[in-house]
Amino acid sequence: MTHGRQLASCVARTRDLLAIVLVGIAVIAKPQAAPPENATSEFHDFFERQRIPGLDVRCCSVEDGRVVDYRVAGDHFEVLLTKEVFPWLDDNHVGWTAVDRRSIIENEQNPIGKAVAWVSKVSRTYAAGVFGAETRSFKKDEIMCLLLPAMT
Repeated sequence: MTHGRQLASCVARTRDLLAIVLVGIAVIAKPQAAPPENATSEFHDFFERQRIPGLDVRCCSVEDGRVVDYRVAGDHFEVLLTKEVFPWLDDNHVGWTAVDRRSIIENEQNPIGKAVAWVSKVSRTYAAGVFGAETRSFKKDEIMCLLLPAMT
């Protein structure tokens, strides 16, 4: 094999390897959801600060927050989960869903002015924290964080 052919063969193998790596990255990369309606880059830091209540886990590090409709039902809140907003939902989790009171983010002013929910795509458990936080388990399609608009 001539030097020119060896070089061409090496270039072709490198190109093929690069193509495989790029396809692999595209397959495993987490797609980013659209930010909540009315969200701008000025709210980025605010949403990055939101934590699953009682845990030192950022809501956004787990799933993307989405604007949702909510209502009060008796002594609890309910959120309307739809496949348009949360495409991964199982059919039996679509509709008005009760929110565990422990998932409500309190003492925060919501700059969006609408309710924002973070819903788990998979079941997961978070161990108790150093400062006595409880262990929390979330099922797939469960609301992990709910940030309500300012109550007037």
